[in-house]
Amino acid sequence: ALPLWLVAVLAVFGWVSYTAGAILLVLVVFAAYATYLARVWVRNGFFLPEPHPTYAGSLLVACACLSVVVGLLADVDIFFAISIAFGFLVLLLVAKALSALSALPPGARVMVSPFLFPAYALDPATSELIPFSAAAADAVAAWGLALLWGLVATMLADPLDAGVGIACTVVVLGAVAAATVAGDAALRLGRSSKFLDEDVLRLAGDRARATFFERRRALDAHCEEFLQRDEAEAEEEAVRL
Repeated sequence: ALPLWLVAVLAVFGWVSYTAGAILLVLVVFAAYATYLARVWVRNGFFLPEPHPTYAGSLLVACACLSVVVGLLADVDIFFAISIAFGFLVLLLVAKALSALSALPPGARVMVSPFLFPAYALDPATSELIPFSAAAADAVAAWGLALLWGLVATMLADPLDAGVGIACTVVVLGAVAAATVAGDAALRLGRSSKFLDEDVLRLAGDRARATFFERRRALDAHCEEFLQRDEAEAEEEAVRL
């Protein structure tokens, strides 16, 4: 199917326009590379090993920079070129956040603080807290780039209402998403409180107390090989005496 798409790209370059051909070429290249990454991801047990994530991120950043350069040097609308660059960067950050989310253990739930940071994921199998602030920062950065794109649209797009509408939409969606995510843990805690009684609270307190003291216990590492060697040396020393 890829050769047919390349023929279609050449046809668009020849009979439509260079801009449409360039857009279609970028889409075909990204679709082919995304298909390849998806195959690698599935073959590795739904995990994308290095250096594929680094190559994919570098490709997106390079395409974003190339879009800006083309918009400045070629006969292309500068707002259109900048919009494509923002799209590549937002896609990069969203992909990083989704990859971190897909790498969590099965059944893990993400929990955020009232101010979004720090963020953690709870492993239901081991009750371990997994740091998730980096992925949350990627999601917030993607929202910030989308908002910046709306501000750029306000300055460059015609009519002015288009840019204002984009910026306001991004702000409202970000506020709704942040409120929903921040209130999810409190909402689930409130629902769980319906099933609490004195015995459950006492059991939870005992387990929390035991876990607290277990984590505060001094680390005393031993190496069986070194202990056996010290014992042998002590026995040899005792025989000599």
